[in-house]
Amino acid sequence: MDFVPLMYAACHDDMPEGESSRHYSSIHSRHPTRLLTATLGVPFASEGRGVAFLRAAGISHIATANSPWHSRIVQTARMFGVATDDTVLACESVNGEYRQPLLRQAQPFHLVHNWPYDVFVAARRQGITTRPILLGPVSFLALCGMTKEDNIGQGLMRLLLAYIECLEQLTTAGCLWVQIDEPILAHPELSAATLTHIDVAWRILAEISGGTSLVLVGGAGGFGPHLPFVLQLPFDGLHIDLGPVRP
Repeated sequence: MDFVPLMYAACHDDMPEGESSRHYSSIHSRHPTRLLTATLGVPFASEGRGVAFLRAAGISHIATANSPWHSRIVQTARMFGVATDDTVLACESVNGEYRQPLLRQAQPFHLVHNWPYDVFVAARRQGITTRPILLGPVSFLALCGMTKEDNIGQGLMRLLLAYIECLEQLTTAGCLWVQIDEPILAHPELSAATLTHIDVAWRILAEISGGTSLVLVGGAGGFGPHLPFVLQLPFDGLHIDLGPVRP
């Protein structure tokens, strides 16, 4: 079937390494049927084994640092120095229940463990170049518990420095693509302030990403009324999840 998902940034066998997806759309691709992508929705016990399995299956654009929804936010918190001993059970209207980290007032952030970097480097040692996944900084803050004295805008300015360090390490390691998930964009009602924060975060991350291209991934069900806003963000690839939305 000669079909490539609209604006989905993924390498096929003929794409030169490092080439921007904007020059390799379904119109320019000579062999669109050879484009194969996959995400380990439920990771193997060993992510290294999962990466090797996908490569053996012929997958050309392999995601790493992936994790189930219910653990993604806690893992991101640990990456950036947030204590996770005291979490609460929260429910997100699109993705369901998850463990919610609680941020202190004026919570400091620093890169404690660059997990996406570690799994990228481990895959490179197997001769496999992968696409690490990060939870977007605004989505992360929106899904955490915050004190009434704090807000996303204040937290974002502190958090972005840690994200920048994470991306710089990946770029130095030779990472060509990083996927950034923004699940909150699946919500039809987002404040103008939240959209502004997302815009600021993406423009800063795109500016410092250097030779690493950024892929934007939304939540289940697509972007809804936010699609015009999303299309003006400085991404290099866009993936729209058209899966069913929870009632």
